[in-house]
Amino acid sequence: MRMIACLGVAWLVGCAGVVPSLPSPALGQPVEAKMRTPQGGLVNVPSRGTPLVLDFWSTSCGACKATIPALLKRREEIEAKGARLVIVAELDAGETPDAARAVLASWNLPDDFAVDENNAMLKKLGVEVPAIAIVDGEGVLRWVAPDGVTPKDVLGAIP
Repeated sequence: MRMIACLGVAWLVGCAGVVPSLPSPALGQPVEAKMRTPQGGLVNVPSRGTPLVLDFWSTSCGACKATIPALLKRREEIEAKGARLVIVAELDAGETPDAARAVLASWNLPDDFAVDENNAMLKKLGVEVPAIAIVDGEGVLRWVAPDGVTPKDVLGAIP
């Protein structure tokens, strides 16, 4: 009976406490990307079996100033579920990674982020900033956060 009730309302409230994903043309599809960090590192999607929580932001996004620190506070819980949190900068036209780093510093946040060149990953996912997406360890897009999600909702959506 619970299963029937759950299936009937899954589109509205989700099952087992998981907030339903936003629709995306890439949902359930494999996505691949290589994103550089300002320090010269590389973030690969998929990430060798590790689910990724991708938090996309831009310097012009006021809402991002709240979502990034909220997820960073839960980083240990995200990692305890076997996933990795990646903050992904969407650079505005003419903006440099150094400008993004300066904004994070002004928000008192670490400058540990990847850069989505030409917004390629956002375009693949069919979403806009601010956005949070979860890609499983095989590189399949499993969840795109709707507006108003909490870090607890994000934790609940990690496969």
